[in-house]
Amino acid sequence: MYEFYAKEVATKAVINARSTISLTMNRTVLSQEVFHVLLNCSPELPWANVREKLEHMVLRMQYSGYDQKFRYEVVNSALKAYKARRETEMKGERQVQRPKGWKKGEREAERLRKESWYKKEGNEAVIFVPATPRSQLQRRYQKEIKD
Repeated sequence: MYEFYAKEVATKAVINARSTISLTMNRTVLSQEVFHVLLNCSPELPWANVREKLEHMVLRMQYSGYDQKFRYEVVNSALKAYKARRETEMKGERQVQRPKGWKKGEREAERLRKESWYKKEGNEAVIFVPATPRSQLQRRYQKEIKD
């Protein structure tokens, strides 16, 4: 059995509420942090222990200046994501704590597909052309490449 661990010397702050980062981005980042805490707690761990870890994260958010409503939204979002991940595990689609070699062939094929999208039509490289009126520059490039 395992549980989330943070060193005593680790910072107690998270992204400050008054930072220039947008509120939606803060919510996303903090939800991912809470989700990370949930994933690093064993499913066999008593809920009281998991709740203690979550309360610690909520205190860190409070320390960084977030109001109660925002903290509730962050934790609620993370819990929904965790429940969805657990449901996909129950269906057998994806394991929550998957081993390193889990569906390695499929993941490798997907990575290669993403990396070689431009090679479908026999191209060897990608050229990003700045936008010009009526795509004049793009048409010139394509004509030169064709010739």
